[in-house]
Amino acid sequence: RVAYPGDGLADVSVVAGDLQSALPYGQGDVVRARAGDPIRLVWTLYEVAICYGALRSPASGLPAAQEAVEIADLTGNPTARSMAYFALG
Repeated sequence: RVAYPGDGLADVSVVAGDLQSALPYGQGDVVRARAGDPIRLVWTLYEVAICYGALRSPASGLPAAQEAVEIADLTGNPTARSMAYFALG
């Protein structure tokens, strides 16, 4: 399972421009995803990096994007890899 109900609310927040709500959700989800779901972890790191980019602070999201690429490459999952590399820029 990759998507969770809260993801939809976070995505709506991003689209509505309420990144201050979406970012903490993503950061908390990174912590939860570290429990053993590497594709979920890539997804959440992507969300964090994208939020920082939209907040015009891409350097703050760079560590998340770099970690997403490292993990995605290990999984070999093409969707995870494309998301991670998109987040990296």
